[in-house]
Amino acid sequence: RAPMCGVPFHALDSYLAQLVSAGYKVAIAEQMAEPASVTKGLVPRDVIRVVTPGTVTGSGVLDEKTNNYILAAYFGARPDVAWCDLSTGEFKAKSLSAEALQDEMADVLALIGPSEIVTNAERCEQEWMWEDAESSGIMVTQANSRMSFEEGAPSLLMAYLRDTQKQDINHLGRLRVLDDATSMRLDHATLRNLELTETLFGKQTAGSLVGVLDKCKTAMGSRRLRQWVKEPLTDKSLIDERLDAVEKLSDEVFARNNLRALMVGIYDLERLVSRISLGRASVRDMLALKQSTAVLPDIKAELEGMEDVEYIRRLNSTIDDCQDIYELIEASVADPSEEQRAGRVIKAGFSDELDAVRDSVQDSLEWLDNLAATEKARTGIKNLRTGNNKVFGYYIEVP
Repeated sequence: RAPMCGVPFHALDSYLAQLVSAGYKVAIAEQMAEPASVTKGLVPRDVIRVVTPGTVTGSGVLDEKTNNYILAAYFGARPDVAWCDLSTGEFKAKSLSAEALQDEMADVLALIGPSEIVTNAERCEQEWMWEDAESSGIMVTQANSRMSFEEGAPSLLMAYLRDTQKQDINHLGRLRVLDDATSMRLDHATLRNLELTETLFGKQTAGSLVGVLDKCKTAMGSRRLRQWVKEPLTDKSLIDERLDAVEKLSDEVFARNNLRALMVGIYDLERLVSRISLGRASVRDMLALKQSTAVLPDIKAELEGMEDVEYIRRLNSTIDDCQDIYELIEASVADPSEEQRAGRVIKAGFSDELDAVRDSVQDSLEWLDNLAATEKARTGIKNLRTGNNKVFGYYIEVP
């Protein structure tokens, strides 16, 4: 038996934040049929999603400046690990050495700081991993018999995500395998003692290297900076490319200031797109996406003036201005106004079919008002009125 509670739908995120922060897995169940269609027995219900520390995507639960990773650890002939951030779509993997398994696993945990670990091993087989994770407050889950996966951590991770999210996970990026040839591998002792992302004793970002460097205008920039600090480049050509871009932006004062001003209006696009892909976007998310895409053409225009630098030229070529998305949301989603508060999320005029339904509802309400007035005049009952509920439908009431 599991504890069960009901919460208001509009307050789900706040309750989820409290439960997940307390270390619980939360199974969300919904009724799968309308009560009126069930003539005998209980209304059927089913679990539509299981929320765990590593699979939470709500903006009210996550720290916007840090990734929320879930790690899969596969122990077999060729041990490896894979991790992803379900809220951003990032997906990475790394092979492990069987001879130095425990040390390399400790390095990975220090590198990404996962919220949850899923593994194919039983606790008695890898006791040290459970102890290391639990000492850091990380939830560990063993793969169950429902999960069908092939050899390797990426397959294990995808099986776990499908099992908990009850849907296909299509928004994850291409799997990137970490390559020690292009980036420096920092062990867990180095990451801790250099205080790159948090202080040694207080475990605070303020006072660390990231705390000093992070002047980013977007949450996406803060997360990328944190990754760059933890995974410094070792390839000279890649370092020179990045430094050329830094030098250009340093010299172009007006362009740099314009870009920083434009980025103030950009919300967390990575997490917005992930929630949309998972079918969990709210009206507020759609309006945030519209505001963010509105400034993309201006950002591209500023970058075009600096395309003599290869890194900036290549970066600008990958940016889609997404004006088709902006125009679709602008035409369809109502701004936060009286119309939206009245339950009209979609603008009038966008869908003829929806407009027809709304008109029929409005006409029905007017017909009922006219009926009440007619019956009052006919019967002389001044307090006669019409009403409706889900049990009896529409009715005439005489108090």
